[in-house]
Amino acid sequence: MDIERGYTQDLETLKAYIQKIIDLGVVGINIEDTEGEEVYLNKLFCIKNYLDKTRQKLFINARTDAFLLNLPSPLETTIKRARMYEDAGADGLFVTGIQSTDVVKEIVTATSLPVNVIGISKFTSISSLTVCGVKRISMAGLLYKATYTEMEEIAKGVFVEEHLL
Repeated sequence: MDIERGYTQDLETLKAYIQKIIDLGVVGINIEDTEGEEVYLNKLFCIKNYLDKTRQKLFINARTDAFLLNLPSPLETTIKRARMYEDAGADGLFVTGIQSTDVVKEIVTATSLPVNVIGISKFTSISSLTVCGVKRISMAGLLYKATYTEMEEIAKGVFVEEHLL
């Protein structure tokens, strides 16, 4: 389940959300670090401590957006964050905005966490990402966009045909 940034700054509220998520049967979450490393680590530690205290399990896929947000030195930032998030108890690393399989390989090599990326259909295939060591490929909006692009083309064709009749 994608919980964005956790939908709160209040750590007690975050724990309540996590419990509701678990009660629904969710076994894993993505949580984003777009608010910065300090805020993110506080949330990650909060969730991990809550899970340990309550003896519950939830896979935490730490999403880092250094590439997506065009931060300075995104590769170095991503690798630094991967190490911090792993040390804080994340179970996986989700990296968005990567545009090169060479960069994917560097990230996979730099962490022991299973790496998740968004399918990057413009330049690569699922098999090439698998060869890079990626363990999970998200489609995000790719399928949605492809569907609507195709529907738009069909609608344009219908509109043109209607005006030709």
